[in-house]
Amino acid sequence: IAFADKFYSTYFRENDIVVGLHIGAGKPPNRWSVKNFIKLAKKLSENPKVKFLVTIGHMDTEVAADFKKQAVAEKLKITFLENEKIRNVAAVLSKLDLYITNDTGTMHIAGFVKTKLISLFGPTPGWEWSPKFENQLYIQSKSNDINDITVDEVYNTALKLLNPGK
Repeated sequence: IAFADKFYSTYFRENDIVVGLHIGAGKPPNRWSVKNFIKLAKKLSENPKVKFLVTIGHMDTEVAADFKKQAVAEKLKITFLENEKIRNVAAVLSKLDLYITNDTGTMHIAGFVKTKLISLFGPTPGWEWSPKFENQLYIQSKSNDINDITVDEVYNTALKLLNPGK
């Protein structure tokens, strides 16, 4: 918790809306495209209070390099949490306003610490594997191809979780 408090005070302000993204996954069919994550970040960043934290693990090196390159090209300001100890990742995820993730390990960590969550599923059944606490939703591809999930589907779901009652 001390790690998360220090991390947050270093990179974010009290009134920021911090949205976490996990762009990788050990299994390529479980990865929503980097292009989709970039488009989503651009849409969400229309609200100047929204700030981004991207979590990256050891298996995500290639995807992370592509994401960083595209984020720079789109002038998106992103904070990264890379290859951190699992207990520190859990503490940071617990402070997020929302976490949008592929079907991967950090999804389960965010679920456990009861972070507001949108998990994206392609071939794996979300009804079986997604966390199911309050404010934890999943979007299942209708075709089993995770990239058939549209940016608008994720964006609209994010708005519902960030602005309950609207």
